[in-house]
Amino acid sequence: MDRSRFLFLEVHGGDRQIAIELESIFRVLASRGETNAAGTMTRLFIYGTLKRGHGRAGLLADQHYLGEARTRPRYRLYRVDQYPGLVHAESGVAVKGELWDVKAECLAELDRVEAVDAGLYRRETIELEAGGQQQPVEAYFYLHPVEGLEDCGRCWTG
Repeated sequence: MDRSRFLFLEVHGGDRQIAIELESIFRVLASRGETNAAGTMTRLFIYGTLKRGHGRAGLLADQHYLGEARTRPRYRLYRVDQYPGLVHAESGVAVKGELWDVKAECLAELDRVEAVDAGLYRRETIELEAGGQQQPVEAYFYLHPVEGLEDCGRCWTG
């Protein structure tokens, strides 16, 4: 029995038959690359050029938009060039962005576009204000010094 079935059994009073049926549905979705909460999708907090209406939004065209989100006040956005860089900050603000579920193939493309292998960004867990978050959320963090860069405040507007 996998972890998702154990969690369901705990939450729903041990209804084993329903857990088995849900696991079956989960496996079908996984075979199509459409799962989450322990499946093949990654939940991403998007705060810059990948947001809807911005220059790279097309990269998320086939992904699942979950809605607007805001971080806990532990981060800052800086204008690096024509794009923002998110960093950890003791005197942080609650950054506004979007929450997306992203398939593995898209995530690999985003890592390439965000120059993860080149050391420009690193994808890591981020803390959101929303209290009901059940699974980890990741974001792209800028890895270079931000001294002298313009602070973008709470929201990247382009």
